[in-house]
Amino acid sequence: MNIRIKTFAVLKSYFEEEFEIQLEDQSSIVDVMDRLEKLNPKANHVLTHSLIAIEDEMVDKSRKLNEGDLVCILPPVSGG
Repeated sequence: MNIRIKTFAVLKSYFEEEFEIQLEDQSSIVDVMDRLEKLNPKANHVLTHSLIAIEDEMVDKSRKLNEGDLVCILPPVSGG
């Protein structure tokens, strides 16, 4: 199945802002994160602390995906 990925903030240093990946049917957010870690192992420290949304809804990493889902990966932020 085809999944769309959108990255934000520091993750744009490791990946394109928007891109697509192919996953097996019945894949979950965990599978997305595993694929992204394989695409760029240097991003692992950010990915492990990121929050995930599908479209506009925050989801758990065990959430199953559907064809064409937009997975938004939100890295931790700091401010001041």
